[in-house]
Amino acid sequence: VRDLLLGLDRIEQGSDALVLGTDNVFTWSLADLVAFAATRRPAATVAIREAPSREAAKRCAVVEIDGQARLMRCREKPSAPTSQTVAVCVYYFPASVHHRLREFVNAGGNVDAPGYFLEWLVNQESVYGFLTDGEWFDVGSLETYYQVRSRYRSPASPGRICQTEI
Repeated sequence: VRDLLLGLDRIEQGSDALVLGTDNVFTWSLADLVAFAATRRPAATVAIREAPSREAAKRCAVVEIDGQARLMRCREKPSAPTSQTVAVCVYYFPASVHHRLREFVNAGGNVDAPGYFLEWLVNQESVYGFLTDGEWFDVGSLETYYQVRSRYRSPASPGRICQTEI
């Protein structure tokens, strides 16, 4: 969360931010998320999806949404999830959310994971969920890393995940 605040401090004041957790690999469209978020401004938007099980949901921020896709509740890594709908660490934060993040940090909020900020923010103002489709991997374990590597390894280059060198 402190890294997120540091990043937001470095962008132009008044700018919106698209935040991507670097441990996520997904195939759904960021353009669709941004288009959805634009219709919900000045509220924040978070990517959401159904976890494969309640056990899997325990490792994520579990959310409950209303019929308008507004998050009504969010709990980071609950021991007893109330649903399998989870927030993915992909956020669209309008400029107005920047001061909320600073407020959260200054108030001593748990900065261990961005889901704690999301949990807090849902209790402060409207936050919307964009239901994603396609594949998603939260690369939080060696097992998931190998899954992703196997899934996306290029047949032409067996030692690399993609053919483009960066």
